[in-house]
Formats: sequence, structure tokens, C-alpha cells
Amino acid sequence: YRKLVNLSPTGIVITVDRKIDYINDTTLKMVGLEKEEDLLGMDILDLVPPDQIAKSKLIQNAIKEKGGLSTPVTVNFTTIQGRYTEMEIMASTFKLYNKDAVMYIFQDVTERNKSKKDVEERETRYRALFEMSVDAIFLAKDGIITDCNQAALEMFEGKYEDMIGISPAQISPEFQP
Repeated sequence: YRKLVNLSPTGIVITVDRKIDYINDTTLKMVGLEKEEDLLGMDILDLVPPDQIAKSKLIQNAIKEKGGLSTPVTVNFTTIQGRYTEMEIMASTFKLYNKDAVMYIFQDVTERNKSKKDVEERETRYRALFEMSVDAIFLAKDGIITDCNQAALEMFEGKYEDMIGISPAQISPEFQP
């Protein structure tokens, strides 16, 4: 099991009485450390950035009341080298050495969230270009109009709901100039 945990691409930390008892190599890389000795015996709450205390309390309360977190909580974290990361954290309690222990699972979601934000920003820019264009624009899939802008509605003197779901041929003259 130790080999499985050590090879995991997910960060794993085990605490006993809130003290770090085990940390896998993935977690060390995530926080920018090389040796587990740098964190062993440390109180897990000492690693919480001051601006993330509220989320940490949410996590700790879920651990006490429910035995863990069944849905991830995202926490912002800065590594030792100063690199900003976003970590999704899950946790579960269990018994170890006849004491209460908690297994924390960390997933670095920085790049995923950055990509998602970039896509949303591009969508906003393209939507603005689409809506503000003075040229009539139709979007179609399989020959059926799925969206159009205000300029298209004005050009064809139609309502949005009348344009969606029809073929451009239905609103085009039989013979094109």
C-alpha cells in the first residue's frame, strides 16, 4: 500500500492528532519541498495560509462532524518558492496506532482552473464581437440556425425565436443576386 500511495499522482498527507505523520512525494513537489522531514511532526494547520483560515475551519468542521469531506474544497496556496497554486482537498478519518487519524488528498487544479477561466474570457470577448457586429451573423449546425445576432434579426426583419431551428434557405431569396 505504501508503494501505491508513494506512486500516486495525487498528493496524500496523513495526520495523527493534527500532526503530519506521513506525506507522499507528490505532495512534497506540490508544496515545493524535497524532504518529508521538513513537514513531519508539524501541525497541519500551520500550513494554512492566513487568507484561507475560513476554508480550513470548514474542512476541520466537516472532519469532526462528518468524518471527512466527500466533495472537494478548493484552497489557494503559495509554495515555498512563491508559486501560486489552487488545491482541491478531500479528507477522511480513520484509526491509526489506535488514534484518530485523517487522510488528506490534494489535487493541484491551478492549470485546469486557469484554462477554464481563459475559455470563459474568450467566450465573453467573442460573444461581445458577435452581438455588437453590424454584420448579420448566423451560427448553424447541420444546416440549421442555432444562433444569430441582432444585425441578422434586423436584416431579415425577424424575431430570435422565429430564426432559431430553421434552415437559412427558408429565409433566403430563391435566386441570389
